[in-house]
Amino acid sequence: MSADPAAESLTQYLARRLVAEKGFVPGHVAEAAELAAAVDHVLTLDNGTGFVMLALIDHDRRDGAASRNFTLTQPDLVRIGAACLRYAPTFNGAKLPVGIQLWHINAPASPERRERLAALHRSPGLEKVSVAGFILDPSATDPSQRVWTTLPWYKSSHPGARWLRSMLSSPRLSAEELARSLGVAAGDPSVHRPALTWSIIAALTVIYGVELVARPAGASGFSPDITTLISLGGLARDLVTEGGEWWRTLTAACLHGSPLHLLMNGVALFMAGVVLEHLLGRAWLAALFVVGALGGSLMGLAINPGHLVSVGASGAIMGLLAAALVSAMRLPEGPARSSVQGMMARVLIPSLLPLASASGARIDYAAHFGGALAGALAGFALWKTWDVGSPTPRGRRVALGITLAGMLGLAWGVYGVAQTRGVATALAPQDEIARLATGEAPPAALDALVRRWPRDPRVRFVRAAARINADNPAGAEEDLRAALAEDRVLRTGFRDRRLEIEVRTLLAQVLAQRGQDAEARAVVAPVCHEGPGGRAPTGLSMLGYCERP
Repeated sequence: MSADPAAESLTQYLARRLVAEKGFVPGHVAEAAELAAAVDHVLTLDNGTGFVMLALIDHDRRDGAASRNFTLTQPDLVRIGAACLRYAPTFNGAKLPVGIQLWHINAPASPERRERLAALHRSPGLEKVSVAGFILDPSATDPSQRVWTTLPWYKSSHPGARWLRSMLSSPRLSAEELARSLGVAAGDPSVHRPALTWSIIAALTVIYGVELVARPAGASGFSPDITTLISLGGLARDLVTEGGEWWRTLTAACLHGSPLHLLMNGVALFMAGVVLEHLLGRAWLAALFVVGALGGSLMGLAINPGHLVSVGASGAIMGLLAAALVSAMRLPEGPARSSVQGMMARVLIPSLLPLASASGARIDYAAHFGGALAGALAGFALWKTWDVGSPTPRGRRVALGITLAGMLGLAWGVYGVAQTRGVATALAPQDEIARLATGEAPPAALDALVRRWPRDPRVRFVRAAARINADNPAGAEEDLRAALAEDRVLRTGFRDRRLEIEVRTLLAQVLAQRGQDAEARAVVAPVCHEGPGGRAPTGLSMLGYCERP
């Protein structure tokens, strides 16, 4: 085919544009030789959604030869298409269809030609072979009549109505002009291996090791408990919105609830990271991880129940997958783009479906959706602002700024976690507390328990109850006030506030016996509305200290 647009027929020019812009390949497979002999040009496309063959008939041949008379019938085309099914891609083990499109170019859409194409048209059916017809008539006075097809949905088909009409109405492009319009190949030339992707996976693995070390005494297995996850930065609405711990929107993305949780996220992160690290560069990969993590956390805060504790890099990873899916539009149409988008979609779409997991663990679909939405919006912005003359998207400084902000947020989170002073490790084993909470434990055993676990409010509460029974109200008051002083342990390890209510109730009783009603009233005030319907808890309502004096 000539690259000089003035010397080309419309068919030759169309073929050149389809090859350069839409991923088609000139030529045919051996099984389509009969089809190729009946037309002027054959183009093929394997875009991950099917195997397509365009059969072009030139009605304005520059060599002066007469237009071809297409004689193949629908059964002939079905037979040819069925022989080509071996080249069609598969999805979930099933072969995708073969499509044959017959294009009459530079020909009027006469009733006879329309009737012949309509007779050839068919849906894939059991044979998985579809046949469609096109007529391109650039001389039609009505622009809407320049493209006629048997496909009722051709506006969204490949290559699409808008592209065809633009190609027919716009000045022809030379090979050099076409190359300039397509721009340089996308991808950061400095990225030869996914070093940042592996670094993130390694960091998440190390952090999971920290989770196991930070578990309460006596913990077994290879998964952290809820208290550990909360103390290390798990996302909980009350701690964020009421406690002001907004750093949890980032720290939660670094934690995982089980080895399987970490493994599955690591695989998905690798799939998205390998693509994005090369396509967008490392700066944008890191920035999109932050954007996805924040999007997932904020959506979780907005939708999830207030008591739910959420952890995992899923929101960030969904953001990466969605960003890769959308920003891959910068790649030229064809197998490369389809491969990337197909791979991302196969992971992303099932992750957004609210189905129960096989293990029974709860999946935070709000975080998945929020991360995917944030990533898709960011990917769309990158794609639309991408200069075709640059291999990577614009805004590297913006990406570095987002990454820096994320790192500062994580540093704030590390400081916030440090302030908890190891809440999980401050808690005594439940069985050890239960053994001594019978009311018959000797004082020496209770004293030893307090010395070992001085920050555990439950331990203090058990000894306070024993001291009251031993007629030692002063000692009981000391223990109960020490329990309330561990505010972070109470808020983080006992978020339902039932333990705090019991401690304050018992302390109010001790004070009431001394006639210190005003102080007793002040002690119970913080929990006076923590009962059902915002009323006073049952034990406190019996004391009467939550009522107005």
